[in-house]
Amino acid sequence: MNVAELHVEPLTLQVFIKYLLIAADEMEKGVKDYRRAALSAPDSKKPNALREVLLAEQVERMMRSNHPILEFEDLRFRLKKTIILSERTQIVRRMITILVDEILRTQDASLAIPSAATRNLSQQST
Repeated sequence: MNVAELHVEPLTLQVFIKYLLIAADEMEKGVKDYRRAALSAPDSKKPNALREVLLAEQVERMMRSNHPILEFEDLRFRLKKTIILSERTQIVRRMITILVDEILRTQDASLAIPSAATRNLSQQST
């Protein structure tokens, strides 16, 4: 039985996003411990352990990236159903904000990946 179903009926998008972000927070906590363990792993196991940490970090980022995607799709659906101009304007403004935030987040992530990979490689060689 799904524990979330015991606490919430019906499951709404807001509730789903809430639990998704809680799961991402838990994943982030686990990744910290996993990273610590990988860094203290024996040299023979360290490269693979660090790759697994990078994979776990990617899963956590993917969980978080679902939030703006789901919100954007919900807004797109509401936009199609809304006929009041002021409401449509608000929806479009929020959609633009989400897009700009995601573009910036993606740019930040693409800058962080090389530095994280470099840091991990330098830690491996020491």
